[in-house]
Amino acid sequence: ISSIKNFSKSSSRFLAFSFGVKYATKNFKFNYLLDTDVDLPSMIYNLKLLNNTFEKKKSDIVIFSKYHSKAIIKNRKLIRRFLSYFINFILKLIFGNNIQDYTSCRAYNYKTCKIIASKKITFSTPVGNIKILTFLKKLKIKINHIPFIYVEIRKDKSTVNLNTFIACLWDFLKLIKEKII
Repeated sequence: ISSIKNFSKSSSRFLAFSFGVKYATKNFKFNYLLDTDVDLPSMIYNLKLLNNTFEKKKSDIVIFSKYHSKAIIKNRKLIRRFLSYFINFILKLIFGNNIQDYTSCRAYNYKTCKIIASKKITFSTPVGNIKILTFLKKLKIKINHIPFIYVEIRKDKSTVNLNTFIACLWDFLKLIKEKII
């Protein structure tokens, strides 16, 4: 419903996360919260790596990196790979190289979720995920990366359209303006 109101189908993941992190921290005590697309069958393998990374490296955030040297990407169209790589490259130039993958799935520990839930985030597109990372980087939150085992199962057309692109571009310009000011 929120996605339709914001005329951007691809914004639904960020809107769901924004609502979910506030709801979860208010109503539950948990070890970590996973922010991912629901259509990734490879997440079971990734979850094993996730638990080890949180425990051994004392992480606050774990990013599943598609750009890690041990990452495996299957069934993703070449244009989507290129677009993801290009967007991530630009983001690293603007916001810093200490985050390997700005565009991937992540997990946050409870303490970090409480920080996110207390912050008002005014974005409705996936750019909100980038805003969260840039905000948490300033707080010196410990971020670790693990290789992503990513299997694309979507066979239909992408939900990215002109409206989505314009909405993301608008949020991205707002984010850059915040960084400058």
